[in-house]
Amino acid sequence: MSSIYIVKQGESIWDVTQNSTGTLGSTTVNNLDLILEANGFTDWTPVLTAGQAITIPDGVIFDLNAQRQLAIYPSVNNLSNFILNLIETLFAALEGLWILTTTFWNDNAPWKDNKVWTD
Repeated sequence: MSSIYIVKQGESIWDVTQNSTGTLGSTTVNNLDLILEANGFTDWTPVLTAGQAITIPDGVIFDLNAQRQLAIYPSVNNLSNFILNLIETLFAALEGLWILTTTFWNDNAPWKDNKVWTD
């Protein structure tokens, strides 16, 4: 029995296929092609919008273990360069904000800004 999957923000057709079935398919069943065909898409990279309903047709195979792991949103197969750059910028900022010279909390230890801090 076919089902409906609601697209989440930032998902591509690859993500929808992976997140709705847990797998892109097998050597005998291509989930991506089945989902494209069921929704009238002719291209593997259709633009999707959040909230769009995608039909998951009969005949797709499911990987229930992978589905459970992918149930935590967001799950994507790839990151856009924009998002990847934001993540890298965030990590660089966090590294620059670390002011303790030790790896444990010690108010009496010297801090990188050479100050002694008290609560």
